[in-house]
Amino acid sequence: MNMIKLFGKPIRVNMSAADRRTTQDIGAKLFVGNLDLSIDDKLLYDAFGAFGSMVQTPQIARDQLSGNSRGFAFVSYTTFEAADLAIQSMDGQYLANKPINVKYAFKKDAKGERHGSAAERMLAAEAHSDSDYEQQIEPQALSAEELAVWALQGAIRIRCHNFVFVTLRSSSVRNLYGVFATIKYFSCVSLLKSLYAFKYHTDSGKDIPAKHFDLRTEFQRMGVGNADGVSRYWRFSESNRKFQLCATYPPLLVVPSKISDATLTYVAWYRSKARLPALCYLHPNGFSMTRSSQPMVGLQQARSVQDEKLVEAILATSEPTGTPPPPSSSSII
Repeated sequence: MNMIKLFGKPIRVNMSAADRRTTQDIGAKLFVGNLDLSIDDKLLYDAFGAFGSMVQTPQIARDQLSGNSRGFAFVSYTTFEAADLAIQSMDGQYLANKPINVKYAFKKDAKGERHGSAAERMLAAEAHSDSDYEQQIEPQALSAEELAVWALQGAIRIRCHNFVFVTLRSSSVRNLYGVFATIKYFSCVSLLKSLYAFKYHTDSGKDIPAKHFDLRTEFQRMGVGNADGVSRYWRFSESNRKFQLCATYPPLLVVPSKISDATLTYVAWYRSKARLPALCYLHPNGFSMTRSSQPMVGLQQARSVQDEKLVEAILATSEPTGTPPPPSSSSII
């Protein structure tokens, strides 16, 4: 329920102050700086919540009088592993078109000393033993009343985020509860790396090499990059290589050949969340599917010449066979 919107506002669900003092506050506290003023608490929670469980919902430092963001926030995790992973993954990354700084926060009682020291990690390791966590996979003993409840239900129903519904049935109530405890153990974890997909190994001891999705290879399969055919009207662009154009777009973009990277920069400024028109799918007959957000027209009906040129170039790529080839590099827009 944490950060789920209720009556239009995200609610906060945190542990009590006593629990945070005794069991959770181990010093895995991060400082997140250079935040864009448009970033709110929910966006920060969505960005950092994937690395592990938090002591409490991250809160952005705000001015007491105006309530405006001061450009930094603090994020506290329950484990140092989660904090280390957040630093490794998020430091220097672009969030709302600005590179953020992620590092361990300074301690209040010690001048110039940051959290994450070897002493803090040793104390945290002693306080959090893995033995209790490993025993959670063993199903607890059920009373007669609980067994009767499980017998009436007779199944485990799993609702997935992609609207896939799975029903598991068993003639044995105890086996059914054992399956439930196992699923709960492997899915309700505090660290992303603790998920079953990362911990599973084959019986032979040799993992089957995964076929990773490669965006360039996929577009080349559609014909992008070829010098002839309809694909000659499209090109690869690495203008978003460090997510400096759009934080929600991949590093590799496919755009019309006659559009330069400088033009893409202006188009990103004109589109909501910088989601400029980019190719998603190219059919052999020349027709294409592109994605983008709404243009930021505003009350003054603002226009962008670069955005209009990009849309025109996309429409020109689906012209019938015989259309003249795109201009040379010297006449790129």
